[in-house]
Amino acid sequence: MTSERGATKVPISFSLNDRSPEKKTDAWEVWRLDRASHVGQVRWNSPQRKYCFFPASGTAWDEDLLRFVAGFIEAETVKHRKGKRAFAEASA
Repeated sequence: MTSERGATKVPISFSLNDRSPEKKTDAWEVWRLDRASHVGQVRWNSPQRKYCFFPASGTAWDEDLLRFVAGFIEAETVKHRKGKRAFAEASA
């Protein structure tokens, strides 16, 4: 998935991890498409009761990348709270 904000292209991809139906939350690997590199993971954070981004060590983030990841996290947290997990949608 890529997104464009004005003239800035954000080359980020979210890859849903495989998991069993018994698990309650999803997790995604986050990839930089222009560099073909793993930059982190989005997964549920129980203390905060929402999805959070866990960056890989040695990665650097500008405001466009952070906004894009933040939008993804917000959307997935809303889906989770409404009971519309990506896993359930993919298996339907």
